[in-house]
Amino acid sequence: MSASPLLQTLEEELGVNMLPQRDALQRRFLYFQTKYREYQEQFLALRQCYLQIECAWCKTHIGWKRKTAAVPGETSHGICPPCATDILRKIQAAKRRGHAERATVYARMTQAA
Repeated sequence: MSASPLLQTLEEELGVNMLPQRDALQRRFLYFQTKYREYQEQFLALRQCYLQIECAWCKTHIGWKRKTAAVPGETSHGICPPCATDILRKIQAAKRRGHAERATVYARMTQAA
């Protein structure tokens, strides 16, 4: 059961035509792989010059800040806007409670006198 000469010719032509495409795809893949490695090295080099800033309360990423001196570590801490709002509300509430408590103590002192 041999294949017809026409079928054999088509298979040979397709195989021959696919080899240059395969080679082109391999070259393209190697090019992108090389570029990826170059960018990865550049990123790692740049990352050494920056600190990652994260919120000290919720640990969310806030941004990057350029290192000004030889600072150990890769992370610094700040506070994100939602956490800052929450903390300020708690401080204001504590101040109001403190004023109310002081006013009550003062009222008691003036009544006793």
